[in-house]
Amino acid sequence: MKAIIGVILTLLCVMGVVLDAVAEPELDSDQPPVEYKTTVMLNTGTFNSYKRVQDWQITGPWGCFLWCGYSSSALPNEFDTSSRDVYGIEIERQIKNGWSYGISYFQTRSTFTIPSVSPAQGIVKAGFYFAMFKKYFGDPAGLRPFIGIGPGKVDASLGGYVNSSADGSAKQAVAGLSYQSRRISFVAGYRYVVTDFFSLHNSIDGVGSVYGKMDLSGRGNFVGLGVNFW
Repeated sequence: MKAIIGVILTLLCVMGVVLDAVAEPELDSDQPPVEYKTTVMLNTGTFNSYKRVQDWQITGPWGCFLWCGYSSSALPNEFDTSSRDVYGIEIERQIKNGWSYGISYFQTRSTFTIPSVSPAQGIVKAGFYFAMFKKYFGDPAGLRPFIGIGPGKVDASLGGYVNSSADGSAKQAVAGLSYQSRRISFVAGYRYVVTDFFSLHNSIDGVGSVYGKMDLSGRGNFVGLGVNFW
């Protein structure tokens, strides 16, 4: 996956250089320079979740004494808060007075452990989708700080002893620095994500059901490279 992202980033750089060369006559004319308002950007970085232990319960036929019945108890678990394979894409459109709107997506992958079962380790993959609204400050053709917010959702899939999926709403806030050099844009920033608790329910043959709540809130840093269009 990292190799694929590297190839795509390289292609974006080459595309930007080629587009700059094609647009070179614009600089030699008496017309004002073209303002590129749409950006397609790939980004990568880190993401660290806040919640190391999720609120999970397990219910099932765990034995009989005088009669058979179902019991429910906490299911101890521990999540790796550091995610891997953090990649994303953003499409943004500049409007007036430094404002912009767009959509963004990034994915994460991390592991979790349930010590009392086998297999003890599982994997959770999450995709975060947002509508984004940003405010830029400073010269549009130079280095600009920005802030942004946006509502969205998260889809999560879990594999291992708990093999299930869940989804819920989310909110994102970002801040950072952007640099635009005609056809190429660079960005470095920080993201803060809050997800609502969303329900998990999973049936396991011969054991019962795992249910509870998931919280994938977290924060992270990111860098991005994009190509600017009209």
